Formats: sequence, C-alpha cells, structure tokens
Amino acid sequence: MKAKFCGSSDESRFIHGHIYEVLDKSDDLYYIVDETGDKYLYSLKNFCIMNDNENNNK
Repeated sequence: MKAKFCGSSDESRFIHGHIYEVLDKSDDLYYIVDETGDKYLYSLKNFCIMNDNENNNK
C-alpha cells in the first residue's frame, strides 16, 4: 500500500505530496519509511491512501 503525504512538509520526516510505502499496520497506526530512511509508526491523519490505479500511474 502507498500513501501520499498531505500535511505540511517537515523535510526531516515527510515532504508534502511525496508518496511513501506503508509497510505494515498496528491498530490505527502504520509503519512508514520516512525521509530519514527509518521505519516508524505513524497515524494516517496526514496521509491520503492511494488505490491500486493511482499506484500504477506513478
């Protein structure tokens, strides 16, 4: 699954409009590799989940 960051950019973690890989899920939190290259748990409140058609067009 992929997610586009829709929040305000924080270049140490996420950049607005960039697409990130969602690696796994734990309750309402998702493991995402951020701009540091590390995997952390994040809420998806600032992300837009991309459907398969959007993923294939990127």
